[in-house]
Amino acid sequence: MSEDGTSSSEPHKRPYRPPTDPIHQNLIGIATAGRHESKIQRLLDYGADSDYTDAAGLTAMHHAAYHGHAHVVRALIADHADVNAFHDCYGTPLCLAAVTSNVPLVDLLLAGGANPESPAGWLGSALHCACASIETHVFDRLIAAGGTLRDCTISKSLVRKLSRRESAILEPISLERRVYSWYNNGLPTALAAMLGHTNLIKRCIELGDTVNGHYDYWEHFPTARPYITDTKVRSRHFGITYLMATASDRHCEALSYLVQMGADPLAQDGGGLKALHHLVRSHAPVDDGKRAQMIGLLCQNPGDIDTCDGAGWTALHKAVYVRSYDFVKALIEYGADPDKVNDEGQAARDLYRESNPFDRELEELWNKKQRST
Repeated sequence: MSEDGTSSSEPHKRPYRPPTDPIHQNLIGIATAGRHESKIQRLLDYGADSDYTDAAGLTAMHHAAYHGHAHVVRALIADHADVNAFHDCYGTPLCLAAVTSNVPLVDLLLAGGANPESPAGWLGSALHCACASIETHVFDRLIAAGGTLRDCTISKSLVRKLSRRESAILEPISLERRVYSWYNNGLPTALAAMLGHTNLIKRCIELGDTVNGHYDYWEHFPTARPYITDTKVRSRHFGITYLMATASDRHCEALSYLVQMGADPLAQDGGGLKALHHLVRSHAPVDDGKRAQMIGLLCQNPGDIDTCDGAGWTALHKAVYVRSYDFVKALIEYGADPDKVNDEGQAARDLYRESNPFDRELEELWNKKQRST
């Protein structure tokens, strides 16, 4: 309505708001909290920028997607917000919807023009995020929308950045601190293998990945703290196979599937370690009944139990060294040789006694093995 009382056909023009105006930050706050859609629309009508990024570099749509607020995402898409807004750590809103297993929100973002091939920073790609999710439906939606299996490459400088406290912007996604900035040059299958998602491993292999595929990873921070302050990148590991990944986290079902599909238990990584070495040196929990089952899966032939790494260490050496005595017992019962020496002339039995523990059951197994030979 004009000043003279007549109606105007001109569309409503939003007022300009400078970047310092708090209305933009208010939009992000309301998007994060998931307030009613009308409040979002009111702020947009008053000139809030739907593509405004906060101090962490995230837009309102990133926050809404991560927290699962579909009505907010819908309002932002209607306002022509950038559905493919990119953050160098967390990628696009689609990646955050995928990693939180929100199938309806993934559908909404794809319908709004989200690119299933967009990179996802330290998360890899949207398909990597889907493999971190238990929901196979998310993975299937992305493939149907044109997503493809491709490598994730993370530079050393980005790994350093990710290790700083300020990189943990969002509340920790489950397993984020343990996995996401480790893998490098890996297809989504690598992440599915690390997390033991057998159905997603199957999907990736059906799409053309090989069962003996491998990846590299940066080892740079401990697993116990959600916010990391150590910026030191310790080492890079090469040639980790999918079978090694499942063994490292002791995912029995996924390990069994890969072996059945023809994965090679004797394949070596860059340090000469085999899947059995990765199995015994891990600190991931495992049921007693599955311990012997996994050893059996990785020792298909006589002599496999005593296979050595690049320094002549058997799996029994490794188990003793990391004090995984349940695996020491299981390996001896399976037939491991406690007197086989490594390149330094040390037998697993010697390493055990040098560490000065005493376990009556284990001592009886040592002696029984010695008498039998």
